[in-house]
Amino acid sequence: CIWHPPPRAGCTWLVYAFDGDGGNTLLSFSRPTKVRIAAAEEARGGRRALALPPLPRDVSWLSTGRFVVKGIMPQALAALASVHEAGLAHRVLSPASIQLGAKTGMNKNVALEYCDPSMLSVKFSDFGRATPLDSVDTGALGGGLALVSQDLRALGIIFLQLLLGALAETVTVDPDTNLPQPLPRPPPVTGADLVRQLALFDDRIAGDSGTFSEFCRGEDAWCKVVALLDADNGSGWEFIELLVGAPSALRDDVALSLRSARGIASHPFLKTQAIERVSRGSDLDSPKAKLFGLFDW
Repeated sequence: CIWHPPPRAGCTWLVYAFDGDGGNTLLSFSRPTKVRIAAAEEARGGRRALALPPLPRDVSWLSTGRFVVKGIMPQALAALASVHEAGLAHRVLSPASIQLGAKTGMNKNVALEYCDPSMLSVKFSDFGRATPLDSVDTGALGGGLALVSQDLRALGIIFLQLLLGALAETVTVDPDTNLPQPLPRPPPVTGADLVRQLALFDDRIAGDSGTFSEFCRGEDAWCKVVALLDADNGSGWEFIELLVGAPSALRDDVALSLRSARGIASHPFLKTQAIERVSRGSDLDSPKAKLFGLFDW
């Protein structure tokens, strides 16, 4: 642009996107669909522009669930596995450093608008603090494996943020009428919030009492998320625990090879059929939860 004069006053601008809240990253996607739509509309501020990508489509909980569990999660694990197998640790993984796009030759806007996992491509960015695994002092606990385990934990917290954000319900049930009522706003979830909560439970994810899963059961907006993670004998909680607990496994001399990103990418949770059952309400236990299943927003 340095070879062109400044634009004249009053001329028309061609704006492709207003990128004020994370753009096409996991940071932007880790919120309920209706919240993302409202944020996108607010960012545009009623301004008219040419060639803008479409607003997020108000897809069902079922479509979003498939996109998250069968699209984003396995591809993010595969991306992290590629980083580690190249001899690097990322070290600063966050939702903002996970880019959502489309496979070669496919339309990114369509892939994200319709939440189509078959079109999705996930890539990492922000490698400014990446560290070669063979440069770590082998005398330190775990050496390079310690950095691998920290990446795994970071990705586990990101996945929790994604599940509790993107799959949060935007309605509740009126206890008097048993009819759906809109929630003012699903509970905000940030990585810092989750780290604090996990610390309160000593990183114990699942169990009958004193665990993070018990904390999640107390929030109506997470009714379907909890049911999804509970399905198939708690397969989802086990999946999250493998990631979040990776540093503890290293300290306890558990073979980290069992918790590599490549190994965890084959976990049964990522192939679960429970998403369909939960969306229909057949895997929801309480009457209130079953009512959630009747309204698949």
